[in-house]
Amino acid sequence: MKARGGRRPGAGRPGLPFERRFVIGGQCEELWRRAIEENTRKQLNERTRVVRDQWKKASQKRNRSQWIKTRDYEEYLEDVRGAMQEDQRIDATKDDRDPDRLYVIRPRRPKNLRRQIIREVAAQHGVTKRMVLQCWKEYRRLERDV
Repeated sequence: MKARGGRRPGAGRPGLPFERRFVIGGQCEELWRRAIEENTRKQLNERTRVVRDQWKKASQKRNRSQWIKTRDYEEYLEDVRGAMQEDQRIDATKDDRDPDRLYVIRPRRPKNLRRQIIREVAAQHGVTKRMVLQCWKEYRRLERDV
């Protein structure tokens, strides 16, 4: 096997400075995390579609301490329960179980976004896609170790 790039100090292909590699990797990770946050937000909006309308009604009440003592508040709680059952696809006529009050949101991994991020960051910084991928891996490794 032939050696490539020479053996003396400074020989071979020059790499990017650490700071620049860190910035490139960090930018990739930031774009990735934003996409995951957006997926989580979309999923939460899907799961709480009907309940959000009920929450809006409560937020519009002026004197909440007085409202909580009224019959309207009890009806509101029943409406919220019904909305939660609808959001969770629980048939209230057949199934009388309480809806879950805590939602478990498992964000989906963004599909085909990795290539797009790498392409975009490479064009922005004027480096190869391979270099961007390497910077991203180094950034994640450093973040995990710290």
